[in-house]
Amino acid sequence: MASMRFHSSLAHGYPETATHHREPQRWLPAPAVRFDDLVDHLARQLLHRRASKGLVRACGVAVDVRTRDWITEDHDLVQWGFPRLLTTLLDSPDHLSR
Repeated sequence: MASMRFHSSLAHGYPETATHHREPQRWLPAPAVRFDDLVDHLARQLLHRRASKGLVRACGVAVDVRTRDWITEDHDLVQWGFPRLLTTLLDSPDHLSR
């Protein structure tokens, strides 16, 4: 549980000192990207591996986004749901076993 709280805190931008946090739109690899490609991009950045189908599915469930939805900086995911997406990636078995 402590690990989950830690990941959630980091994803929400805490602590504000001694760390550097990207704005959600800075994580996007292009102005418009499909959700499954975004999850794969984030997995490569954070986990140093491709996103598995299970990870993409879990991320979609966590943030209520379909696999083939297009994400832009105006999308609800980027506006308010990005911390939950990052937390899902960091709390995944893929992160635990990397």
